Amino acid sequence: MLTIVAKLTEQPVPKQINDLQTASAYITFNKEQPAIKTTFYGNKAEDFKELEENTVVLIEGTLNMDTVEQNNQNRKQPSISGKNFIVVKGLSGTFNSLKLVGRVGADPDMKYFDTGKCVAKIPLAVNKRKKDAKPNWFDIEVWDRQAEIVSNYVSKGKLVEVEGNIQYDVWADKKTGEQRMKLKVRGNNIQMHGGRNDNQQVDGYNQQSTTQESTTQEASQEVSKEKIPF
Repeated sequence: MLTIVAKLTEQPVPKQINDLQTASAYITFNKEQPAIKTTFYGNKAEDFKELEENTVVLIEGTLNMDTVEQNNQNRKQPSISGKNFIVVKGLSGTFNSLKLVGRVGADPDMKYFDTGKCVAKIPLAVNKRKKDAKPNWFDIEVWDRQAEIVSNYVSKGKLVEVEGNIQYDVWADKKTGEQRMKLKVRGNNIQMHGGRNDNQQVDGYNQQSTTQESTTQEASQEVSKEKIPF
């Protein structure tokens, strides 16, 4: 589940898909990072399409990693399937919080630095609701004590729960010099599920259902103390 305070870069565009009403718009939570397409469905789409450009909203939904073709290459691009939203006024903060449950796709990549800090990176496969659909893949990054725990106890196929926030890596393409960005999840807390031998093939793991209470009101209170970078 993703909770994010963001700004609409356009007025939502309604679309009818068979008997289902949808409404989509690009949102941004940081003007220096790319906007993310967000789509609501059904009754929520009816409400979402009435919003205006530059409206600041707190959105709850699911973060997806879609495969798109760019310059004859397949690239991953984030999108959000919205579940709920509220318009927020007078806030001076930015906020995003993400919770994922999935299977680890490879053993942790651990690195140490001269400063004494360390980082562990793992790919995480999260099942989609649609049966037989390929999972969403996320790059997870954890630091210091959490990194050491991941390095020692997490391995390929392990079922884990990650709490963190979305960030972007930015670099210049070596061939073209163009700026490139890649979404990652900065993990603040990782919990392991199942027993010591509960390692399964990533392509065949069972989806674990989770229950999460709405965090809309709590998140609204947290962001009120910070500054929105728009």
